[in-house]
Amino acid sequence: MLTAYFISAVGDWLYKLALPLLVFQITGSAVQMAGTFALTFLPFLLISVFGGVIADRFQRKRVLIACDLSACLFLGLIAWSGGYLGSMPALYVFVFLAASVTPIHHPSFQAFIPEVVAEKDLAKANALVSGSENIISIGAPILTGLVVAAIGPTNTILLNALSFAVSGLLVWSVKVENPYQGEAPGRPVLDTIKEGFASAWRYPVLKYGALLFVCSNFAINLFQANLVFYLADILDASAQMIGLVFGLTGLGAVLGAAVAPWLIKRFEAGMIIVTSTILAGLFTFPLLFVDHPVLIGLIWSSETAFGAVNMMTYFTYRQRSVPKHLLGRTVAITRLISFSGIPLGALLGGVLLEHTSIAVVIFLSGAIRLAGGIAAVFTPLAQKGSSHPRIDRG
Repeated sequence: MLTAYFISAVGDWLYKLALPLLVFQITGSAVQMAGTFALTFLPFLLISVFGGVIADRFQRKRVLIACDLSACLFLGLIAWSGGYLGSMPALYVFVFLAASVTPIHHPSFQAFIPEVVAEKDLAKANALVSGSENIISIGAPILTGLVVAAIGPTNTILLNALSFAVSGLLVWSVKVENPYQGEAPGRPVLDTIKEGFASAWRYPVLKYGALLFVCSNFAINLFQANLVFYLADILDASAQMIGLVFGLTGLGAVLGAAVAPWLIKRFEAGMIIVTSTILAGLFTFPLLFVDHPVLIGLIWSSETAFGAVNMMTYFTYRQRSVPKHLLGRTVAITRLISFSGIPLGALLGGVLLEHTSIAVVIFLSGAIRLAGGIAAVFTPLAQKGSSHPRIDRG
């Protein structure tokens, strides 16, 4: 299962670079490239909740296999419509369909982990999943550039399609002694969604953690969404130097994922999340005093480290606490809430950068994240005992 995730994550990096280059190859338009990027984010807002319903209504292993095979098909169609037909309307349709796979896949993947991993090992398992993804992010940008240069964007997307086919076969080979069979059919979808919201709101760590992540993701993306522009345009950094910066941030995430299981064993989940958020806010301010890409990468790597600790803590708590039959919907709903701050933060960061300066963006990024962490101290998220609800696996 981890190998399947690793292979598809490598394929995702191929796609992240190859798709905009394919669009640019067809249209030569920066607006078309930006529109394609926006289209890949739209399904998260539209169908994440339904992805949770699917995860709780069907066997998760089957959902994961179906998602991998669907991604393989849609990516092949993207390569065909863009690379061979040069049709942007058709490409937009298939890009949207391919992007729709992720919000369906993620809840089932998170809910499937407790089916194949003992409860005592969930923190380690989540750290391995996150660590593998972050390790990829260290070297994948450079490797992806070499692949695209060698075989072109169309064939690179086809290679990504193949990676999902391999991932589906690997998931199919995973043995589960007592697989979750799915809830009884026939219940109205709206009722199951309401039940998911009630589950997410039942646990203080999930409820207030998701609200805190809205603030954190907004603050992070004020700066992070505009990091490439800052490096390339303002600092005139080379592509190799930009790749190094992202490699350093990936290294920070690996370190955060590595230390998270140790923290989870010793401290309450709510306090870990609150403390990491406050420290992340404080560690943003040194960016105001450096202008070398390597120093920026080293400082921002601390942000990704704290972020990885928060993510692993939240995922593990959620998997241990939420009943099995509600886990998929709870994952989807909390993810939808947490991600809602990303587009607005990215957009506002770009506007601020255009009309003010990078110093204003950095200061607001750190200040908002710090303020959110301090405010969370006065919520049930930080209260002693809030991280240990009665566990009912269903």
